[in-house]
Amino acid sequence: MRVLFVDDDDVTLFLYRVLAESTANCVPFYAKDGKEALDLIEQEAQTFDLAFVDINMPVMDGFELLRIHDNLPKEKQIKNLFVMLGTDISSEKKERLNIYRINDFIPKPLRKDLFSSVMTQISM
Repeated sequence: MRVLFVDDDDVTLFLYRVLAESTANCVPFYAKDGKEALDLIEQEAQTFDLAFVDINMPVMDGFELLRIHDNLPKEKQIKNLFVMLGTDISSEKKERLNIYRINDFIPKPLRKDLFSSVMTQISM
């Protein structure tokens, strides 16, 4: 399963690497902001099965990434999008996210049991 992790925090990306390496059938890709993520989406011939996207990032935040992603050709769109939410997410930001095609919101940090559960659900 092709999984894209998008987060500007190096510690969080390191934790994602550990999760990905310990999970069978996970082919991970990493981006530090929305622009890098979109560049990867455009470069890759095969679409991503799953993405975990942070909202608060420099260069291009998660809102802009989701807005542009929703306008990509269907064959380039990520099949399953999960938005990572920190404890500081406001209800206004959460409301803004409801207009996008998101599978679910997941609290940060992503735990192994939750990651495994998502991977299992997606592969069914």
